[in-house]
Amino acid sequence: LQGQKKENANRWSTTGKSNFSAESAETICVTADSFEQIGCVFESAWNLDIILTDLFAVPGTLQLAMKRHLGKNETPKLAIESINGQFVPSYATESIVMNAINRSWHSDGRVELVFCDDEQKEWVHRLR
Repeated sequence: LQGQKKENANRWSTTGKSNFSAESAETICVTADSFEQIGCVFESAWNLDIILTDLFAVPGTLQLAMKRHLGKNETPKLAIESINGQFVPSYATESIVMNAINRSWHSDGRVELVFCDDEQKEWVHRLR
């Protein structure tokens, strides 16, 4: 695998010609309701091939529902305050939170997340 990574790292030559071949190409099938859900940018190359030029984060179902509920165009800056009533400390990493969510899902068959708007929380703390 390590040798394969080195080989794949230099597929573009200094002349700008592609070292890709149809035989080594991989196909990925993605289903989306709209173009924005794909999360990438395609462009036409010099030889009229269509190539992937950029990747970007795509808002998920929860994010889109929150935007609609709040009537805001921008994504709210929310933190997970608690998972099934258990406080989430500020030092919790993504893996700690995901493990807690998975444990709750498997043991209780449900997960209750309480979110906190970080900007509003800071504003309240400044009122003291």
